[in-house]
Amino acid sequence: MSNYVVISDVGDTLKKLLWNHIRADPRIYSDIIASEDDITLLSPQEMETGNAKKLSLFLYQITECPHLKNQEMQRADSGMLRNIPLPLVLSYLITPNTNDRKKDHILLGKVMQIIYDNAIIKGSILQGSLAGTAEELRVVLYSLPFDEMVRLWQSFTEGSFKLSVCYQVTPVKIDSTRGIEAKRVVKKEAGYYQISVKREK
Repeated sequence: MSNYVVISDVGDTLKKLLWNHIRADPRIYSDIIASEDDITLLSPQEMETGNAKKLSLFLYQITECPHLKNQEMQRADSGMLRNIPLPLVLSYLITPNTNDRKKDHILLGKVMQIIYDNAIIKGSILQGSLAGTAEELRVVLYSLPFDEMVRLWQSFTEGSFKLSVCYQVTPVKIDSTRGIEAKRVVKKEAGYYQISVKREK
């Protein structure tokens, strides 16, 4: 179960996943990415304005997951039924920022390899409110149409278009606080009725 901080926790989970694999790769670690702090949730524009960050995981859109809607209420405990969690899809724009085109390509290739090999994130890598739960996050490469990608980059008031890829993370669930009381059946009454039938002569 996840509360409203889960959106933040997904970002931290992605950072932890990438850092754990990057620091084990001598071609990336120290030469391109020196610490987990080089990975940021800032936008590409914010990353360029005085922040010496090397990789941006920018959450640019949140939508509702259509496949998990309209399910029945869930039993929270013996006396309560709760609305199903709000199921979300988080869309991320991932952008390298090493100030070296070749290193940008290397870093982005490494990121895509890590995510491809860990398309389902679960267990000990989950952070925050997700830690210790049975939740599974699916990370899918999303081919944003070029015109939409251009519009996204045009929304940044500074900076030019940069090499980047989009990923969607789902299902991200925010628990509902609404529910109804559901009393258990503790007594059963059975009634018997006698019906008289007249027989025809």
